[in-house]
Amino acid sequence: AVGERAVWVVNGGDASVSRVSLSDGSVQRIPVGLAPGGIGIVFGSVWLTAGKNTIWRLNPETRQVDEIIDVGGSPFGLTVGPDAVWATLPDTGTVVRIDPRRNQVVKRIRLGFKPLTIVVGPDAVWVAVAIVGFAACAFAFTRNATPAGTVTFIDNGGAIAPGVTATTIKTNPVAT
Repeated sequence: AVGERAVWVVNGGDASVSRVSLSDGSVQRIPVGLAPGGIGIVFGSVWLTAGKNTIWRLNPETRQVDEIIDVGGSPFGLTVGPDAVWATLPDTGTVVRIDPRRNQVVKRIRLGFKPLTIVVGPDAVWVAVAIVGFAACAFAFTRNATPAGTVTFIDNGGAIAPGVTATTIKTNPVAT
């Protein structure tokens, strides 16, 4: 992630985050919880998945933890939007929306599948889920977490990625 005058990189091997200064290229390692993963910057903080059931909020100036937020499942993917932090919890089949003003989960969206990656677009949050042996699917939510639609990639034998095949792509609106 890039922001707060630095590039921020997670280091899973030693449970740290590296801050690379954009002004002089210096590198500082900051210890964090177990298995740091997704990372993003919003509301003047660095957010990352780090540890079982937690999202960490780092202060980019002090390089200290400002908050550790329990999200009720092991986070995998993380993304930030202008007004929220979003994380996927594959072990519980949910996506959570965190309000950075309150440092708490304000919305839980149960998908029933294993959500993996997540991105924020201009009008929606997109979540890719794994449905092993049948299909891959992406769910869309408006930024206030209202369902907006799904895209299903049906397994008909055409390879689109290792282990994922598709020749038919269907878009299905979700009732709001």
